[in-house]
Amino acid sequence: MVSLSFIVLLVGGFGVSCQSQEPAPPTPTTTEVSIEGFAFKPAEISVLVGSTITWNNKDLVIHTVTARDETFDSGSLSAGDTFSYTFEVEGTFEYYCILHPYMEGKVVVD
Repeated sequence: MVSLSFIVLLVGGFGVSCQSQEPAPPTPTTTEVSIEGFAFKPAEISVLVGSTITWNNKDLVIHTVTARDETFDSGSLSAGDTFSYTFEVEGTFEYYCILHPYMEGKVVVD
């Protein structure tokens, strides 16, 4: 019986562990969407909760980035202006330019 106790103590002393290490969860990102050629590029993007998207107006005319559900609205963006929004909840967010309604985009947040 003494031998068995010694073996258990010996194995325990080497730090043997049966626990598996899970990979770290993916981290939120910052992503850019260009506004150019009267289009959002890319028009559809998928991000994680907590991620930030920055829209950059590369056109020479004013545009907006306006959520259809009114979650966010950039107001008027002149050439070179940017607008950033951080997505804190899961869902699909469709948006468009108020001044050019045919310009549409979508953000899918997981």
